[in-house]
Amino acid sequence: MKQLIKKILKEEISSKEAYSEFDSIKTVVDGKRNIAFTTLDSPKSKIYVFLNGLKKIKVPSDNTVNYIIYRDGSEEMANELLQIANKYGGKLHYDANEEDSRRIGQILNYHPNEIEDYIRHNKNIKRDVNESKFFRRRVPLDTIEHLLRPNAEQTYYETKSYDQFKYELTLRAVETFMYIEHNMGWEDLPEQEEIEFVTEVSNMFEDKIKSLYNYYNKK
Repeated sequence: MKQLIKKILKEEISSKEAYSEFDSIKTVVDGKRNIAFTTLDSPKSKIYVFLNGLKKIKVPSDNTVNYIIYRDGSEEMANELLQIANKYGGKLHYDANEEDSRRIGQILNYHPNEIEDYIRHNKNIKRDVNESKFFRRRVPLDTIEHLLRPNAEQTYYETKSYDQFKYELTLRAVETFMYIEHNMGWEDLPEQEEIEFVTEVSNMFEDKIKSLYNYYNKK
């Protein structure tokens, strides 16, 4: 039995198995990995963690509270993940350097090829976003990330598919910021550059956006 448990815990998971809050925790409960990083917004998730004897570390950030959920015996790696998250304001940040991004993926037991794909993808996204001079000069990406959650519920009920939700949620966050901070409405913005910027930023924050979509889709 011990050998079977060890074999299970050596398996790597796909990030697709952990998009939602509950599914992320379930990968730990099912023995596919030792550690998850997620929110605990749902009462169902909180009960699930408690009933399965998992441990948790609270990781506050400026716009939400995340948790490191882990199995007994994984304290050292859980604390290592906490240290990395704290470097980026309590989040596993898209802007983490390559070394931290790789280590995050390893601790969360993602497939090695997915980790490298993510790092390459992020490099390309950052390059493309940096080329959008009009928006890059005016729009801090951290603020856009913070605006996703408060706009998610209304956007979900006004859209008909995940792709539409992903784009419209990011667009709403960008235009909200531009109006509040720069008093610029949608008619004042360069249309084509806005489309390209919003598309790239929505790709950058896809994991967070998908998690929000899944949360409302399962209600």
